[in-house]
Amino acid sequence: MATVDINFKGTVNVAEACKRKGIRRFSFASTAAVYGFHIDGLADEEHPTNPQSEYAKSRVDCDNALMKMADDKFFPVSFRQATVMGASSRWRYDLAVNTLVRDAYFKGVLYVDAGGSAWRPFVDISDVADAHILAVTCPENKIRGGSIFNLVYDNFQILDLAHRIKYVLKDKKHIEVEVDYTRKEARSYRTTGEKLKKVLGFIPQVSIEETALDMYCKLEKGLYNDFNNPYYYNMQWMLLLMDMERRLKIIGKVL
Repeated sequence: MATVDINFKGTVNVAEACKRKGIRRFSFASTAAVYGFHIDGLADEEHPTNPQSEYAKSRVDCDNALMKMADDKFFPVSFRQATVMGASSRWRYDLAVNTLVRDAYFKGVLYVDAGGSAWRPFVDISDVADAHILAVTCPENKIRGGSIFNLVYDNFQILDLAHRIKYVLKDKKHIEVEVDYTRKEARSYRTTGEKLKKVLGFIPQVSIEETALDMYCKLEKGLYNDFNNPYYYNMQWMLLLMDMERRLKIIGKVL
């Protein structure tokens, strides 16, 4: 299965190669999705994992494998990242905040499914980058034996998220929020970043409002506005790559 080969075996292969070469630090992007859904309260790093997808399961397996590799010469850190928001070279339009900003700009309407009652943790991409930099620069004694940290700015219900984005963009455009109450949302979870704050002193700084405004301004400048491009959507991009791979097997190499 590609998920296992790429996400699990690929990660372990890279980590083992780093360890063989004497590289002491290894910072890994895991996911808060390892905790699954229906969590009462906030999930810390000791909360039992309950992955609901093959991708999330592969991240649990990576976390476990990396921690087993830790010793006095190899210091792996795994960040269980909240849903990442913000602009990047590969702008992800299939993530909640990014999707809402896209719809605010192109449609002037924010569509909220299932009443918007579900909770999700969020973190800006710049805070994610800073956390990974810290993981490879902090004193080794703070991450001895390997460390797993939740990486989250805060938790928000989706409906609240939509209204926050509508509010911060009110001077840019008139935006409506449309809510569908025809079904219930079972996928809901929250996480806490207290361990990261306590151990490494790291607190994500970039708010939902700052992220949304920054992204909107970039769209106004004509950046990343080819929103139908499959490159910005994980599933569409993977399907396109698989189709290209199938075609190349038939016609042979292009170059």
